[in-house]
Amino acid sequence: MTVIRMRNAIYVTGLMVALLSFQCANQQEPQGGPIDSIPPEIIYTEPDSNALHVNDARIVLEFDEYVDQRSVEESIFISPALGGMEFDWSGTRVTIGFEDSLRPNTTYVMNLGTDVVDRRNRNRMAEAFVLAFSTGDRIDRGSISGQVLARSSGDALSGVMVFAYGLDGANADTLDPRIARPAYATQTGSEGQFLFRHLAFGSYRIIAVRDEFRNLLYDQESDDYGVPTRDVTLNEQDTLASGLILQLSREDTTAPRLIRVDALDRAHVGIQFSEALTLDGLTTESFEIRDTLSGAPLMVKSVYATSPSLNSFVLLTGSQDSTLMYRLIATGVRDSMGNRSIPPTNALRFTGSGAPDTLVNRLQSISIKDSSTNVPLLPDIRIAFADVIARPVPAGFVTLSHTDTIPLTIRTEWTDGRTLNVVPLGPLSGDTWYRLTVQLDSLRDWSGDSLADSARVLSFKTVDPENFGSIEGTVEGWSPATPQARLFVVIKRVDQKSAEARVVRANAAGRFSFDLLEGGRYVLRPHEDANGDGRYDGGLPFPFRPSERIGLASDTLRVRSRWPLDGVTLKMQ
Repeated sequence: MTVIRMRNAIYVTGLMVALLSFQCANQQEPQGGPIDSIPPEIIYTEPDSNALHVNDARIVLEFDEYVDQRSVEESIFISPALGGMEFDWSGTRVTIGFEDSLRPNTTYVMNLGTDVVDRRNRNRMAEAFVLAFSTGDRIDRGSISGQVLARSSGDALSGVMVFAYGLDGANADTLDPRIARPAYATQTGSEGQFLFRHLAFGSYRIIAVRDEFRNLLYDQESDDYGVPTRDVTLNEQDTLASGLILQLSREDTTAPRLIRVDALDRAHVGIQFSEALTLDGLTTESFEIRDTLSGAPLMVKSVYATSPSLNSFVLLTGSQDSTLMYRLIATGVRDSMGNRSIPPTNALRFTGSGAPDTLVNRLQSISIKDSSTNVPLLPDIRIAFADVIARPVPAGFVTLSHTDTIPLTIRTEWTDGRTLNVVPLGPLSGDTWYRLTVQLDSLRDWSGDSLADSARVLSFKTVDPENFGSIEGTVEGWSPATPQARLFVVIKRVDQKSAEARVVRANAAGRFSFDLLEGGRYVLRPHEDANGDGRYDGGLPFPFRPSERIGLASDTLRVRSRWPLDGVTLKMQ
């Protein structure tokens, strides 16, 4: 009986020891409690930060809570590299071993990126963690800091990789981030900020990469990238390079492809491309249609877009023959990045149509609705017709006047075969009613027939400037880099998600102004247009082309109605 009791006691004791051992080997975060919204932090390291004369090729990290182990293992970068890594986890602590031995008299920097998340609520680390130690008697003291700006509104700013490539002893012109891994790497914090610390003195090229494949390489057309306006050099006299701004862009080297061609009737051909085209330079000469048997050309009389995405168009052609096969070649179309269509993806065949044109041409839309109010003083007036309008058009078929019939001087511009822009030569008066009249019976469609409508008249009222605020200021630290260089300032309302950015050009002294601003909170940022193409150029990672200069964002500015905000100062980087 006693033996049985002893055996039972030994069994129970052994079971408890086994259970305790199992629990220690498989620790779990506690369950229940309030929702965790606090980012994980590192509370212990081995070696200590800035330790000297380190000779043990391992690192110990301890977090203040349970973290996703894979997120940690994929977010560690050691420079200089120490080969493969092995991870030994015990609860909130991980020991990292390396294949290679430590080099003598070398500063090592471990960066742990912001992709690390806790296990309880997937909270990300607020900022990258840096651990530096040396096998010698000193720690490298170079630092580089800056900010990454998102490519599109709403894109996450945290977790973007920032790479530092050493240029000393290397050919800067041949540095290719598609195949070369960086000497140092870190990740952006929640606001896009980044910081490299403990860098060896020397010259560096900094490139931001939204590293989709987590391979520490720039994958063209898959990764967003951001390049600076210049490379940086660190030395004993200048240990910190700060204020770098990296505006993310997406490289597009793919030419637009012609993916569909259909004869809509004997005078119209519908075409579709793989992406949006730029309307700049898009004319009838951008297309060529020929009979595939004789090679005889089919005239293209006009072209116009049929979708806001600018990838679908209609061509007005000469009379097609339904018994013939035609070949359409897009000879001069470009996307927004300037990529031109190229063979063989710029041509398709289609069968001609004998169906008559049954489309009744009429006024389709006007961008300003009748009885609209709060219309800008420089309004965007676009008039669209259902089909092509014959040229030339009669003078004065569009008029803009005060309601007391005083006519204004306007300029009309056809953007394509069926869309007309009406541009007043100067701002309209505030808080005033205007009348727009279109004499449709004076127009003819492409076949010479009159339009179905006789006239269209609408009225609208402009904004009252007294109900709006304004901002005026100066951009400091800018001088033209080239004779054609210009300076622009972008303003974005930050308390209204749907608000669109506005852009104005500053004068030679850097002065700028925004008027007719609704009450709210705004942020301004200046940028250079060095090549005079009217837009910001983000440069290229390879072959390297620096970005155009971009300035620091202003603090959030409060705009109030009837209250001008003067003396705002912006600074270029």
